Amino acid sequence: MKINKAKISNLDIYNSTLSLDESVYGYLISNCNLNCSGIEKFDGCQFENVIFSNFEDLEIIDCIFDKCEIINGSLQANSIRNEFYNCKIIGLDALSLKIEDLYFANCKLDYLNFSSSKITNMYFKECSIGNLYLNYISFKVIELENSKLQLLEIAEVPLKNLDISSSQINSFRLLANDLSGLKCSLDQSLDLLKYLGVVIK
Repeated sequence: MKINKAKISNLDIYNSTLSLDESVYGYLISNCNLNCSGIEKFDGCQFENVIFSNFEDLEIIDCIFDKCEIINGSLQANSIRNEFYNCKIIGLDALSLKIEDLYFANCKLDYLNFSSSKITNMYFKECSIGNLYLNYISFKVIELENSKLQLLEIAEVPLKNLDISSSQINSFRLLANDLSGLKCSLDQSLDLLKYLGVVIK
């Protein structure tokens, strides 16, 4: 699966004496606790070892997050070409948004809610995921590669171009989905048969 990577260049080094505006462009921010209160947008930034607070109602474009922590965050506008590596994200609401090229690798994730969003390319690689909610979305491609997922909840979504075949998913919660084109493993297919009304004796 091809993901368009974040477009970042000519970063300025952020230090704690600087005051950040509502829109933050082109900073390398590292090794700090960052309070996002009053910030509306990050664009073209790179974050390393940052613990975020008040990560709420943000727009993020062309950003890279490495070894960062986000607890109870939310996005309120577009998310385009963003990458997360080795991050801990517990509670993230991204509802009814435009999401393009969102990449997670080696992350610990839980309570991610992308419901009612329009998604173009979302990729999870070797992630540990608690609960992932994809209700009423439209999407081009979503792939989970070698990831472990406790619960995958999807409602009213055609599942063509969703690839879960290499991942371990403990529980599905599906409602009125079109399963045609879903890429899954043999073991997963047995769990999914009940959504087709098949009874195995």
